[in-house]
Amino acid sequence: MSFEPTAAVARVRIRARHPTCPCGRRCRSGYDRSTRRWRHLDLGGTRLYLEAEIRRVSCRSCRRVRTETVPWARPGARHTRDLQDLIAYMAQRMDKTTVTRLLRVSWESVASTVVAVVAENLDAARFHGLFRIGVDEVSYRKGHRYLTVVADHDRQGAVVWTGEGRERPPSTASTTNSARRAVLTCRR
Repeated sequence: MSFEPTAAVARVRIRARHPTCPCGRRCRSGYDRSTRRWRHLDLGGTRLYLEAEIRRVSCRSCRRVRTETVPWARPGARHTRDLQDLIAYMAQRMDKTTVTRLLRVSWESVASTVVAVVAENLDAARFHGLFRIGVDEVSYRKGHRYLTVVADHDRQGAVVWTGEGRERPPSTASTTNSARRAVLTCRR
C-alpha cells in the first residue's frame, strides 16, 4: 500500500497461473505484461486505486491478442466492479450530477458504467412469451427527440425494450410465434 498526495494505491497480484481471456478461455502463455490501475471505492475521503501487473494473451479461440481478465473488474473497465455497481445503483436513484459529485467521477464514466452494468445484467429471455405488447413514443427535450418504448401488458407494463428516436422494435419481438398473435396497441 502506498500513499500519493491525492490517492492511496493498493498493489494486488493475480494468483491465476494461466491467464484467462475475456472470452472465457484459459490461455497457456502470456504475450507481454503491463501495469494497470483501477479506481475502487473511496477509502474515507481518499481515492483508492488498485494496481496490478496484467498480461496480454494470444487467444486461440478469439484469434486476437487481448488483456487477461481480473476478478475485480469487467473487461476493458478502468473502475472496479464494486464501484461500477455503486455508480449504476446511484444512477437509478438520483441525477447524474449528484452521482458525479458524490463519487468524484466524470459524466462519461457514469454513462459508460451504466451501459456496461445494464448490458451485463440484461435478461435475453425478456422477449420470450410476449402476447400483448404496447408501443409508445415518448417525447423528451425540445427539438423532436423521442424514445420508443415497448411494454409487456401481461406483466403489468414491464418495459422489454427502449430505443432512441423513432426506431422499430427489435425483429426478435416481431417474428416470434407469440408476437404474431399479439395485440399491438400504439399511441402517438
